[in-house]
Amino acid sequence: MYPGLAELPLYLVICMFLIACVSALFILLKNHRVGTVVGVCMVLGGGVSNLTERLIYGHVVDWIPVGEVFVTNVADAIIVIGILICVYYFYDSSRTINRAHRTRK
Repeated sequence: MYPGLAELPLYLVICMFLIACVSALFILLKNHRVGTVVGVCMVLGGGVSNLTERLIYGHVVDWIPVGEVFVTNVADAIIVIGILICVYYFYDSSRTINRAHRTRK
């Protein structure tokens, strides 16, 4: 079975985080739409939160129950929301480009 992030060595988690930061920077430099910037910042903020808790406490501490069945981490919820915002704006921008391309023909 695939090991969870908690079982990975800290240096590997930090390397993955740095790769995500560099990728996000390229996205921000290429796309200046407010929604995309907000989404990427939410993803980075959640990642920084998880990494900080891992460095300070050795594990993630901000767990919240959602209903009676599901328990989530606040930073992970922020990351998922940020990803959804980015996907929406990327999809919306591709629709706008396609619409502009069709009107030129």
